[in-house]
Amino acid sequence: MTINLEVVQTLNRWRNEMKSKVLKKLVVGLVLIGLLLVPSMGFAAATCVISKDVFGPFRVIVFNWVAHTDGAVASGTCDETTDQELGNVSGVIVGAKFEPHATNPPTDDYDVVINTVGGADILHGVGADVTNDDSLTEQWKTPFTTDGGSVVLYQENLDLVITGAGSGNAGKVKLILY
Repeated sequence: MTINLEVVQTLNRWRNEMKSKVLKKLVVGLVLIGLLLVPSMGFAAATCVISKDVFGPFRVIVFNWVAHTDGAVASGTCDETTDQELGNVSGVIVGAKFEPHATNPPTDDYDVVINTVGGADILHGVGADVTNDDSLTEQWKTPFTTDGGSVVLYQENLDLVITGAGSGNAGKVKLILY
């Protein structure tokens, strides 16, 4: 049996070209997968999901939040433009409850403010330096005005802002209104 040298060379050249094409497609595919994964690994955006409950005369607004890689939930992430539940809120604030996430709790001494559109913190500072002590699974705080009165809201648009919580850490803030 004779093998034509020209046929062998053509087959080898074709095989090498195919290897090159497959390798190029593999590299391009891996690069694309890498580009899709990088944003989810290191540049995750902050998120906030809001829910409302009613218990008799009490209303509870629940902010379920996850911090950005910079440890913050920035202004505008969790406000009336992202969720209608935070528009036109009225009532007397009975208290605020801060609950760390079970597996990704915020770092110690993180700060929580709930601002009105005008920039007033309706918590009047009780969300500052929230501790994340291992012995506490939640903290309950009641905000008062500077003269010791109750905080009253009338058709306010609210905006949750969190700082210093740690990259990707999470928790809940429950605002209880009467």
